[in-house]
Amino acid sequence: MKSPLVVLGILIVTLVSCKTGSHYTTNKFMDTYTVDLGEEFMVNLRSDLCNGYSWQWVNKPDNVVDSVTWRYITLNTNLTNVGGTEKWEFKAIKSGEDSIKLRYFAWEDQAAIDSIYIVIRVK
Repeated sequence: MKSPLVVLGILIVTLVSCKTGSHYTTNKFMDTYTVDLGEEFMVNLRSDLCNGYSWQWVNKPDNVVDSVTWRYITLNTNLTNVGGTEKWEFKAIKSGEDSIKLRYFAWEDQAAIDSIYIVIRVK
């Protein structure tokens, strides 16, 4: 059984990080994926749909990939408003190199909070 102090410490860290939103910040350049034509791959991004924040794919037209599925998984916790993970699944639809640009924004005012670029190379 976990010590009550350990549990309390984890709870405090979780609540403080949710308050500041620091764990939702990402780098401008996230990753490079090299995939085969027709291959599907997953991109996981921390998000907070419960409080009106989500990721949006902003450069869709004429890309080497297409979005196959999107889902939101909440954190496995009894706490509320702690966020979760957006799972974006993409499929390589033509050969070449391109980037996926995703922006993290607030629904209320549509203000961009963050954005990332993922380079995609399709063989």
